Amino acid sequence: MSTTECDPGADDADVQVVQAFVTAYNHRDLQRLSELVPETDEIWDIGGGPHLGTHLWTDVVAWAERGWEVDDRLQLVRVIRYGPQSGSDITVRRTNAVLTADGIPELTLLIKIPSSGCTIERLIASVSADETGGCIFYETYLDKLQALDINMDEVPATCSAE
Repeated sequence: MSTTECDPGADDADVQVVQAFVTAYNHRDLQRLSELVPETDEIWDIGGGPHLGTHLWTDVVAWAERGWEVDDRLQLVRVIRYGPQSGSDITVRRTNAVLTADGIPELTLLIKIPSSGCTIERLIASVSADETGGCIFYETYLDKLQALDINMDEVPATCSAE
């Protein structure tokens, strides 16, 4: 559902906050993003490394604005719930101009989102080689990921087994 609404007392607040976050991101709504992620010690976004220039952020506004420069978009695919005061794991599809220019039409991200009510505490995104675009991502950006000090020596073995 495409909404930025979230009821902190709802039984499904963990789902609502994720829906609100993805919608606010795609609608370029900095105010709503700031409300949903008021302070965080970590936005870990390996899949954004190629267009963000780093994989670790502490400011949701700076992270979002950098993504919007390349028309970064997220499509929510799946939510695994842990409860309104715990958070969720989500799967999203990312598209942007940098990925497209490098032959990756979409990239699947697996994101852990600890949250409480309608407040996101942290985002930890990874790229699975088993998901859409994963192997191409690692093959294309291995050198860039290593330069970002991401502990990665080689393309995942599952990619070379194909």
